Formats: sequence, C-alpha cells, structure tokens
Amino acid sequence: MKILWLYASMPGYDGNHWYHLDFAKIINQQKNTDLLVYGYNLKKVCPELAPISFDVNITAKDLKKDFNFDTIVMDNRYRFFKNPKKWDSSKFFNKLNGIPKIMIEGDFHFHKNEYLKNVWFLPNEIDLILHRHYINLLLGTKIIPKIKQLWFPCSVDDNIFKPNPLIKRENLICSLLYGFAPKVYPYRNLVAKKLKENKMAKVIGCCLSHNRYITCLQSYVAHINGSSIYNINNAKMFEIMASGSVLLTDESNNNGLKYLFPYNSYCTYKRDGSDIIEKTKKIIHEPDYRKYITDNAIDCIKSEHSHVIRAKELIGMIEKRIGK
Repeated sequence: MKILWLYASMPGYDGNHWYHLDFAKIINQQKNTDLLVYGYNLKKVCPELAPISFDVNITAKDLKKDFNFDTIVMDNRYRFFKNPKKWDSSKFFNKLNGIPKIMIEGDFHFHKNEYLKNVWFLPNEIDLILHRHYINLLLGTKIIPKIKQLWFPCSVDDNIFKPNPLIKRENLICSLLYGFAPKVYPYRNLVAKKLKENKMAKVIGCCLSHNRYITCLQSYVAHINGSSIYNINNAKMFEIMASGSVLLTDESNNNGLKYLFPYNSYCTYKRDGSDIIEKTKKIIHEPDYRKYITDNAIDCIKSEHSHVIRAKELIGMIEKRIGK
C-alpha cells in the first residue's frame, strides 16, 4: 500500500517532529507500506521521506505520476494548506478522482475555523476525518454528519520517551511553559502558581529543545499537563506518562481521559486548584504511590498508545477504506 502523506514544516514549531514526522517514519516501516511525505520545506526537514521539493504549481495528480499512491493522508490540514502563503490549495485536488482522502485533524480550535461553515471537507471529497481530540469528534459529527469521523488519539514513541535510570528525579512538580497563553491554559497556570508559592514546583516559562524537553520529563516526579479550556487530549499527556513521570491534569468530563487510560495511571486536580496542595503532597511524600501510578501508566502506553500500535491501527483503517 502506498500513502501520500501531506504535511508542512512550520519554522518555530518543528520541534515536535516526534509527534508528526517521527510517526510518519514508523508508518513507513510497517510491512507492505510505502509512504511519501510532501509539503512545504520538508525536503530540508525530512529528506529521507520527502524527496520531492514543494512547488505551489504541483498538484496531487502530478505527484501520482511519480508515486502511484493508493490513498492520501493529511496530517493536520492547517499545517499543509496554510503554508506557504499565496497558494491556491483548491487546485491541489483538482481532477483527482477515486482516491480516498483521510485527514488526521490535530487542530483543537475547532469552533473557530471553517468547520462551522462546512466549506472545505465536502467539496474536496474527504472520506474520513480522524480526530486527535475526543471533544472534536463530538463536535465534528454534529457539524458535518455526512463524513465518517473517528477518534484517533495521540501516541508516543516509547523508545524515545521513557524513564532514564541515570537521572535522579527532583521531588518537585514541574510546569513547562509557565504563564503561557493564560486564556487557553488558566487551570495549569493557576495550580502552578499555587505550587510555586508553596515551593512545591519547578516552573519553566519557555519552550525547550527536543533533547532538553525529553530530559525534563525524566527529571521530575510529576508534570502538570496543559489543561486547556478546549479539553484536548494533547500529546504531552502521553509523553509525560511514557517518561515515567506522574501525569497531573485537570478534572474534565469532556477530554476523554477516562477512555484512554485506567483511572490508576494518572492524577487529577480540581480546576479551581482547591485540592492541588493535597494531591501534590501525596505525590511528593509517597514514593510507593508514585511508583504505582507510573508503572500503570507505562504499561498502558506500551499496550495501547505507542507509535507502533497507532501506526498499525491507521493502516487497518486505510485498508478498510480502500477495500484491501
């Protein structure tokens, strides 16, 4: 099976390549699967998978002449079709008939874009939308009921994100990007501030490079998850758990957390922060409890949410769509 994978480099945001391009690489390693990645600036970023330089005049039909793909997978529509500027994306699918188109949608600002207007998916004959976030599946099936939509949660490369026995963890809760986007992440910022005031947290107010980010997840007993008002199932959840750190995230009935992980593999706090000190004391002062939580989390990641497992799930979905 041949897959045309559409994705675009966004300078400043390519640091999360393990979530996008590394996942594509693992798909390409699966049996009887051949994958070509195409998009803006990818020949420089990922030359082994993206041998064709991006050109605004190249269409999907042109690509099919060189790479006779069976299906198209779009990894986040915003990434591919908003880069570069002054590109008429409507021409890209022109005269490409009968090829299944699958979109993996990672954009969590669902209600702010053209989903609501329904002006893009049906005209471009998108066959299947795979939502990374549970909340968007609930919204999407109401807004565009004519298109098949499924939940396709994030995953993690557990060969990269894993505990490091050579690093002694600090007995603190870590908050990455402390203070960032207060309107989007108010709960995370609130509890991080409380923990900081009580000298129970390490706060980091900047983005970290790839290697420093991984090391950071391996260096503290727990990490505060993004806890967005959009109730997303972000990749950071999976990366924290795979790295052997306690996932500490806000309580929500809309983020699908209980469908992803067993209740004893993470910790939650109330959004008003009223129980964060109590929850943190338990994590910090009870090592057996921490081990119980993190062992369960790692077991769940390995059995259900690794990149390899998710890649096989995607291939199965594609084969079902193309009739193989």
